Amino acid sequence: VGVDISSGQADGLAVKIHSILFPYRFSKNMIHSMKVVNQVDKKFLACLINARDGDSAAQIDTEGNLLVLVDQHAAHERVRLENLVEDSYEDDPDAAGAKRLSSSTILPPLEISVAEEELRLLRSSQPHLKNLGLEVTFSKTGAPQLFVGKVPLCFMEKESNELRRGRPSVIKPIVEEYLREQTEVK
Repeated sequence: VGVDISSGQADGLAVKIHSILFPYRFSKNMIHSMKVVNQVDKKFLACLINARDGDSAAQIDTEGNLLVLVDQHAAHERVRLENLVEDSYEDDPDAAGAKRLSSSTILPPLEISVAEEELRLLRSSQPHLKNLGLEVTFSKTGAPQLFVGKVPLCFMEKESNELRRGRPSVIKPIVEEYLREQTEVK
């Protein structure tokens, strides 16, 4: 790539070209080798990352290291998101080593009317629904109706927040929409 930098019009171009020619993808080994150098402007962490393949993180010289600025706010948000996702799942007792969405019991169970086609699809996908935090039983009268006894825990947390603020219940519309989405996916 040839660029005339003497004209002053390419001041920011050198960095862009370097980024295009030498893009960095951070591997887990690189992240594990990260050493915090200092905080910058109370917003960023200046870190050294070992960019050499196969070298140990404990190497004393700094040749081959990258100086990286990490946005503290973005890093904190990422940690919070990962913790939230981890807390949203529980071990599946029906499948060793598998996880499913954490659920909460609703008493009395929600009565939801559905179309015949939706009922058929929901019957055939009951194990999938359980992984999504839903426990569904079907009407014994043959009516196109089902009863939801468990919902994802996050739905109950949303319901608690709404009720605490003096707002109307949202659990039934949320569950109906969630079930509708599952039938559309099938």
